Amino acid sequence: MTTRNRLVVNLRALKNNLMALNSRKEEGNPDAKVFGVVKANAYGLGAVRVAREIEGEVDGFCVALPEEAKELVEAGIQKPILSLGYLPEEWMAYYVDHGIRPTLYDLDSARAFNREAEKQGVRAPFHLAIDTGHSRIGILWDDEDRMEKIRAMADLDHLVLEGAFSHFASADEEDPAFTDRQFNRFLAVLGEMDQAGIRVPIRHIANDAALIRDPKYVLDGVRLGISLYGEFPSRTIRDLYPIDLEEVVAWKTIITNVKTIAPGTPVSYNHKWRAPAPSRIATLQVGYADGYARSLTNRADVLIRGRRCPQVGAVCMDQMMVDVTRLEEELQARGQDPLSVGEEAYLMGHDPAEWPLDSPVTPLELADTVYTISYEILTSVSGRVTREYLD
Repeated sequence: MTTRNRLVVNLRALKNNLMALNSRKEEGNPDAKVFGVVKANAYGLGAVRVAREIEGEVDGFCVALPEEAKELVEAGIQKPILSLGYLPEEWMAYYVDHGIRPTLYDLDSARAFNREAEKQGVRAPFHLAIDTGHSRIGILWDDEDRMEKIRAMADLDHLVLEGAFSHFASADEEDPAFTDRQFNRFLAVLGEMDQAGIRVPIRHIANDAALIRDPKYVLDGVRLGISLYGEFPSRTIRDLYPIDLEEVVAWKTIITNVKTIAPGTPVSYNHKWRAPAPSRIATLQVGYADGYARSLTNRADVLIRGRRCPQVGAVCMDQMMVDVTRLEEELQARGQDPLSVGEEAYLMGHDPAEWPLDSPVTPLELADTVYTISYEILTSVSGRVTREYLD
């Protein structure tokens, strides 16, 4: 399905961000592997197209689900794929057959994966997850039997321990105390493995926030996600650890109607906004079914002809309204044409062909407005929004 509601992805900016992050990585370890995180459809931007664009500049890709790994394989991606989530037994044959690296952290799953590798007559690589404080998946760093479990997994004769990783819980916050605690716990477990003669070629814990904060976290690899796509992991990281990231995403739609309403006229469901004076209202072809959160009602701006215009009235499933009164007054004063049906409106970002008069709306701004994170804003853009790529 192709619609006039489009998420525009600037591939040149994407690659420039990769270069900027790679330069930061080299301060920690020039030889460290770089993994592009393309789970959740590359944070909504399109996993296959993003992976194809940067495959020559990364060492591998990270996904969360078997179906995401399969999508990359069927698209012809050749670089190694690391699946960061749970591996169902019914997917083990596919992983072994296509060289997909699973995350393993319990002996039963490791033995089952080993049996499948033996059946196919290969030695299959995997990455070991160590829980250092995220409390999600992984062998607990302080488990009394941690080394016994790790040794048993590492000794399985048809598996290859290619990597070991952990995940930071709060590297995007101002206080690095818990991040350093997790880092030291990870290093301690790795040290125990080294003393036991268990070799781990790729040790990785650094995510975007950790890399931007301090290259010391790099070790043998980094996992790059949100920052590849032009967004800082948090406002704190953006303000305290500046790095040049370019805007990658713009979300645009079209005006489908423009009309004048009288003072006091309610707009949209439940009359959450009424016109304070005679007002010009533009209707846009976008709504919460497209991923524009209903919680943004009366709280966000949209860029039209480079000017910010407030969204008004409840965001509908497929449409929403914008107060363009001030903009049309400006256009009239300048002798320019009034707004018309079919014109573009930018929910995020701006037209790359021209610089806006007002600052563009960013995913981080929308996230702050509804008390969430930019990751959720990007990944919420639905599949009926057409992805458009600029080379």
